Amino acid sequence: MENAAEGLRWYREATQLDPDNQEGWLGLGEAAQATSALEETETAYRRYIALTRKAGDEREVAVGLGGLGDVLVAEGNLPAARQVYEQDLAIAKRLAEADPSHAGRQVDLAVKP
Repeated sequence: MENAAEGLRWYREATQLDPDNQEGWLGLGEAAQATSALEETETAYRRYIALTRKAGDEREVAVGLGGLGDVLVAEGNLPAARQVYEQDLAIAKRLAEADPSHAGRQVDLAVKP
């Protein structure tokens, strides 16, 4: 918990200094989730998703959606979690089908719930 709290502090600072820092928002989401700060986790993942969509990075959008889905489950919002997970899965399928020889894309698809 101590390391997660320290990471949370650093990621908060990083995202304040650079609000467009994708990695910072993902790190903030993960650190906030590790400390059970669900509201902050949800905010961080939503910001990460917005930034990765803007950048056109579908794989990272899926990463953010997976994290957001986990938060929504933890909050008890199962209908919203299902919708987000379905979006995540659709992206993973699309990327895996577009490049069947890309092992990473196939793994991304295989590990989806």
